[in-house]
Amino acid sequence: RANFPPRTGVVFPEALAAQKGALVETYEPGLPLEDALKLLARADADTATAAKRNVAKRGLRALLQMLFKDNFAHGDMHAGNLLVRAPAGGGDALDARAFAARVAAGDFDLVVLDAGLVVELAPRDLRNF
Repeated sequence: RANFPPRTGVVFPEALAAQKGALVETYEPGLPLEDALKLLARADADTATAAKRNVAKRGLRALLQMLFKDNFAHGDMHAGNLLVRAPAGGGDALDARAFAARVAAGDFDLVVLDAGLVVELAPRDLRNF
C-alpha cells in the first residue's frame, strides 16, 4: 500500500487481519476486471480501445514497479484479484459510455486484491531478470 500512494491510480485494500490461510481486507468498490472489459466493449471502438489500453498500461506499470523498484511483488496477480473503479455517472446506473470515457481519460483506479502472498526476488534473480 505504501508504495502506491493516493493518485497513482493503483489501490491496495488495507489488511485488517491475517492468519494462516486467511486475509481480511477493507472493502474496495469496483468492477471485476472481466466485467469491466465486457462493459468497455459496449462503448464505441476508439474509446473502448483507449480504455482497455489504459487498464493494461496501469496494470503493467504496477507489476513492473513491484518487481523492479519495490522488490515486493504480489504473488497471486490474476484477473480475479483486479477491480477497475471509475465514476460512471448517472447515479447508480452503470453507463458503459461514461465508464469507458473515464477509463480512456485515465480517470480510474486499478484495485489489487488479496496481497496475502508476496514475493521478493534475491539480488541474483533481479540481475538475471
